[in-house]
Amino acid sequence: MELESASAYLNCAICMCAAENAVETSCCHSVFCEGCLDEVKGRGDTCPTCRNTPLQYNPSILARRMLGGQPVTCPYSCGEKTTRGELERHKALCKNRPVKCNLERCSFEGTQTQFFRHVCEAHPDALLKFNDNAAQHVQPAGQEAAASASCGQDIEDPVVARRNEKGDTARPGRYGNFHCGQALDF
Repeated sequence: MELESASAYLNCAICMCAAENAVETSCCHSVFCEGCLDEVKGRGDTCPTCRNTPLQYNPSILARRMLGGQPVTCPYSCGEKTTRGELERHKALCKNRPVKCNLERCSFEGTQTQFFRHVCEAHPDALLKFNDNAAQHVQPAGQEAAASASCGQDIEDPVVARRNEKGDTARPGRYGNFHCGQALDF
């Protein structure tokens, strides 16, 4: 079976798109988006494919793994190539993600990078007030304070190493997950 024909089995039978949080019915083993099937279940208890009742389903682990590993490009045009499973994490950190200024009477909309420049230029007083308020909060024990960045420069995510429940040092991975580098303990 070729990859293109195999991926058709990973499409939701309701919306016909790649199944988001893929689930599989117990009756006919059709794959659906969890949200699509929840919506259908709210209107009745019948399988949308085979009409069997009661409608029962479980997460489709294989479909989730296959879909999560598919390569995708960031929709914010930063050029980053990642997987479907990591896309939401990347989008949250992407320097090209759209951001709106939430300060009163401000209508600025732009990328995250443009937003930092905008706040420095248009709202320096609000930025200083935010900084003063942040200084009043106590840092958790064992963590370094985040380094401040000057306006107009790229701002790094200030994540530091932590210790996990077993005492191993866990370091941040590419998208903010912590990894200790030790073998998995099953």
